[in-house]
Amino acid sequence: METVAIPTSGQPTKEMELGLVPIQVLENAWHQAAPLLQKALARAADGLTLEDVYAHLCLGEMQLWATWEKGKVDCLAYMVTQFLKDHGQYTLLIRLFAGLNRELWLHFLPLVEDWALMEGATKIEVWGRAGWERVLAPHNFKKKLVVLSKELRPKRMDS
Repeated sequence: METVAIPTSGQPTKEMELGLVPIQVLENAWHQAAPLLQKALARAADGLTLEDVYAHLCLGEMQLWATWEKGKVDCLAYMVTQFLKDHGQYTLLIRLFAGLNRELWLHFLPLVEDWALMEGATKIEVWGRAGWERVLAPHNFKKKLVVLSKELRPKRMDS
C-alpha cells in the first residue's frame, strides 16, 4: 500500500492510498467493486463478464487494485490487472479501470509500473476505449494497434 498527498484545485490536499486487494478479503471488497467494474465492462468490447472477472480474481489469475482517501472506508476506484506471457515477453495487462475522480488516482500508475517490473513484466498494456489514449498519453502510453470488431450472426434461411 502506498500513500500520496494529492493537491485538489481550491480544496485541501487529499491523501490517497493504493493497494492490491488480497484474495482473503476479496469477497468483502467485491460488494463495493462490482457495481463500478460492471459499468466499465458495459463499455468494454472483449466479452469479459463480471462473473469472469471474479472467478479469475479468486484463482489469482487477475489482481484487483483499490484506491481510497486515507482514513476513509469507501474506495474511489478499482483497477483489474492480469499478467500475460506472449512471445517470451511478460506483460501486465490493465483490463479495467473503474471509478470516480480519475485525477485523484491515475497518478498511481508509476507505482503499478514498479510492481510490474518487480514481478518480471517488461511492458504494460491497456485494453480500453479510444478515450484512454488521450488520458494515458501523459504517462507515456502509445497506441500500438487498433482492434476492429464485427459481430457475426447466422443468416436466415427463408424457405
